[in-house]
Amino acid sequence: MILAGSLYTDRRRAQSGGLCVGLGRRGEQSNLFQGRALPNPANDNLRGSSVRFPVDPRLVPPQKAARRLHLTESDFCAKLSALQRIGFPAACPVTGHYDLQAIDAWLDRRAGLGAAVGVAVNARDVFEERLASLGKH
Repeated sequence: MILAGSLYTDRRRAQSGGLCVGLGRRGEQSNLFQGRALPNPANDNLRGSSVRFPVDPRLVPPQKAARRLHLTESDFCAKLSALQRIGFPAACPVTGHYDLQAIDAWLDRRAGLGAAVGVAVNARDVFEERLASLGKH
C-alpha cells in the first residue's frame, strides 16, 4: 500500500495536474484516492479485506504436515505407513488433511514431553509408586 504524500503520489500528482491519481480496478486512471492510501499492484482492493483477523488452520494438507516433520512431501508419502505404524495420526477421511494439534501431541508423546492423554493408567500401580516415593512401602 502506498500512502498519499509519498514520492510516488507526489510524482503522480504533478503528472495529473495536482490530483492524486491512482489506477482503478481495470487499469484506468482515477482520482478516487484523494487523501487516502493508494492501492499498489499487489493489493488493489479498494474496499479493504473482508478478513478481519488471521486464521491459523488446524487441518493442513499433506505438504504442510510433511513440513511439520521437516520432510519433503515425497519423503513424507514414502514414510507415511511406517509413521502410522508408530502412532502417527491419520488424515481426516473427508478432507485428506492432517490435524496439526494431533501431530504435535504425537511428537510430544514420542519425545516424552507432557502427560500422555487417553492412556489408561492402573490406579494400583500409581498408588504403589507414590507410596514407594514417600518411603512408606
